[in-house]
Amino acid sequence: MLSWLPHFGALCNLVIMALIVWALVAIRAGDRELHPKLMKAAIALGGVFLVSYIVQVSTIGHARVESEGLYRQVFLAILLTHTIAAVAMLPLVLRAAYLGIRGRFEDHKKVVRLAYPVWLYVGVTGFVVYLMIYHL
Repeated sequence: MLSWLPHFGALCNLVIMALIVWALVAIRAGDRELHPKLMKAAIALGGVFLVSYIVQVSTIGHARVESEGLYRQVFLAILLTHTIAAVAMLPLVLRAAYLGIRGRFEDHKKVVRLAYPVWLYVGVTGFVVYLMIYHL
């Protein structure tokens, strides 16, 4: 019944990546109105993703990659780096959001220099993991 959750999570990842790239473009263009709206949407969708992922893991569990050899090794390497980055990402994103909301833009920029590429990496590798499990 919940077999759609991995596909929903992959879609969330794609939309979140689009939102954070769009937010970067907006702020570089000087659009201080659009940028926070996009980031709030990305963070909210990230929360939706996290809840759906917890439901997925607690109800249907983790999917397994059944192949062996190089494919499995590459998959595990991507999954490991994705997992480590995902754990590191949450406090970075929350800190960046807090600083931005508080108007502490210089501190915000410093945190974002690390948070943004980590968040983008988590999104890309999350989608790659999804593809490797369900479509390759």
